[in-house]
Amino acid sequence: MRTYLLVGFVLIVAGTVLAEPVISIDSIEELQLIGNDPEYPLDGKYMLTADIDASTTSTWNDGQGFAPIGSITIVWPGIAYPIGFNGHLDGQGHKITNLQIHRTPALTASSHERVFIGLFRAIGPDGLVENLHLENVEITGLRNVGGLAGENKGLIRNCSVSGHAQTTSEDWTGNLGGLVGLNSGTGTIVQSNTAGTLTGTLYTDSVGGLVGTNLGIIRESQSSSAVTGTHYVGGLAGRFGGDPNFKENLSETLSLALIACHASGPVTGKGSVGGLVGGIVTYSDMAPLLENCSASGAVTGTGDYGFHIGGLIGTGSNGTTLVHCAASGDVTGREEVGGLIGYIESITTVFQCYATGNVTGEGNYCGGLVGHLGSDLVQCFATGNVTTNGEYVGGLVGFAAQGKIQDCYASGQVHGRSLVGGLVGWSEHLSPLVNSYAVGAVSSEINLPNGFSVGGLAAVSLIYENSFWDMETSGQESSGGGQGLNTSAMKQKATFKDAGWDFLFTWGIEEGLSYPCLQWASPSCEGDDTLSVTIQGGAVVRASAGKAHTFRAEVSDAVGSVAYQWYFTGADKAAVPISGANESVYAILGVTDTDAGLYYCEAVDDHFTASSTPVELVVLDALPLSSIWTLLILAALLTLAACRCASWIIEN
Repeated sequence: MRTYLLVGFVLIVAGTVLAEPVISIDSIEELQLIGNDPEYPLDGKYMLTADIDASTTSTWNDGQGFAPIGSITIVWPGIAYPIGFNGHLDGQGHKITNLQIHRTPALTASSHERVFIGLFRAIGPDGLVENLHLENVEITGLRNVGGLAGENKGLIRNCSVSGHAQTTSEDWTGNLGGLVGLNSGTGTIVQSNTAGTLTGTLYTDSVGGLVGTNLGIIRESQSSSAVTGTHYVGGLAGRFGGDPNFKENLSETLSLALIACHASGPVTGKGSVGGLVGGIVTYSDMAPLLENCSASGAVTGTGDYGFHIGGLIGTGSNGTTLVHCAASGDVTGREEVGGLIGYIESITTVFQCYATGNVTGEGNYCGGLVGHLGSDLVQCFATGNVTTNGEYVGGLVGFAAQGKIQDCYASGQVHGRSLVGGLVGWSEHLSPLVNSYAVGAVSSEINLPNGFSVGGLAAVSLIYENSFWDMETSGQESSGGGQGLNTSAMKQKATFKDAGWDFLFTWGIEEGLSYPCLQWASPSCEGDDTLSVTIQGGAVVRASAGKAHTFRAEVSDAVGSVAYQWYFTGADKAAVPISGANESVYAILGVTDTDAGLYYCEAVDDHFTASSTPVELVVLDALPLSSIWTLLILAALLTLAACRCASWIIEN
């Protein structure tokens, strides 16, 4: 018998407001009733009231285990769609342990019953599942397989899955995820995580620690799962983006985003393999965004293929934007291997991103940040070492086909067969090097007769502007582009500032001690703080009690608009902001003894904050009233005496 809890939902019946019943769930048997019993509808409201041990599911349905919530509709031979859950399930922080679902050819004859596999076959557009945790799950299916759901079109919030999920060995399988197999266009996943192992068989594409394929939005989520697959294999998402032949899975807004997500597990696959995302696939007006995302697990591309292998992303696509992303795991592959991205296409922006892992390849196009570049790199850097037996090898980029490289640097050691550069192996005319530098040791196995074998900055760079390399640390006195300098000159601000580098907003340097650093990457990397504030009148000013006094602040070298705040330090030695003192002028209408102390003004422009030197206000005491009357009487007496003296002189 089901139990109702009158919590959180309301109905209006005949003018009376009634609480809509929430069905409580405290056993795996009750959970299995959802969608299979009229009293447990797929659009109902449910709440777990206890932890659930699902160990008994291992023997259910002749070994097939728990039947995923929902059903399958066959719309065409070979094409099936799920009927999903459009209700609300609140786990209230409870966990379901030891859940087993096995949909294999040996146990399930129909291939349609082997797709959309998970606790839910699908979560519909109106569905919400939250605060639910699955532990030690064992799940097997053919396609669209996830621990929580085969597909998500609704909202998943604060959920987790640990255990093992895998696909069956058949001709083609895909979309295997620790949490969800396919996160469709309207699907949103927030503050959720996975741990365990994901195993795709020989023919499995789109395998990810959290989701197999993402066509929606994922925020503040992470995975520590170990992930293995064939193509499009990622620590968080196997595939990011969609195929134009499957537009029904996309939302009209095409809002594809990964925001504040992280993956830490090892990732292994044959092609398009990444620490966070295996591959990004876009078309027409898609514009995927990755912001504040990172990956730290080792990434390995295996077999004779082994192309497009990256610490964060294996394959990037048109229209993608990466902002504030990072990768720190070591990366190993065959060709087009990068510490952050293996291969990325045009019309893409990579802004303020970095990689610190070592890169090892067997063939061409290997780079500390990007193996094969077709996009802009702005304010990026790589510090890992790069080693391969092939050509087109760089500390930052192996081969730059197009897209500018601006305000970037590389510091790792670089070694390859030939066409090896400290920053870039080969830079085409559509990929200029601007305001960038390299300092790592550079070496090659062979020397080409045309001199293109190795270079301190680049083996070949067709366009370069104000870019440098350290001749001493690189071991190279020549380069296919840029200017070589000794170590001392590379640590002087004047070297770069004279070349037009921006030390206001972009670069900083510890004079004589460090190479230029990027301000965004480290709080200790300070640029030229040009804003200054002074208070007129000197270090000490005096004002008489009862009189008015005005402080005036002068600002120089401000960038944009300026906001002011005046501060006062009195007898208690604590500086406090003065309420309402938000202009360049601060006036005290009637000075008193309590106004004596230190005053300073803080100014904030569009980039900097500066404070003036404190000015001390000394209050001059006024005479007491009794003293004033005494002086007035004395003055009157003196006046009277003077008059009498004058009269005596006249009379005599």
